[in-house]
Amino acid sequence: EKIMTMPTKQKKREARREAKAEIAA
Repeated sequence: EKIMTMPTKQKKREARREAKAEIAA
């Protein structure tokens, strides 16, 4: 369902943002 797809995309986006933040820092 949409509920299952939405959290996965958000988790992937958050993980990428955290990785970029670590590289920037």
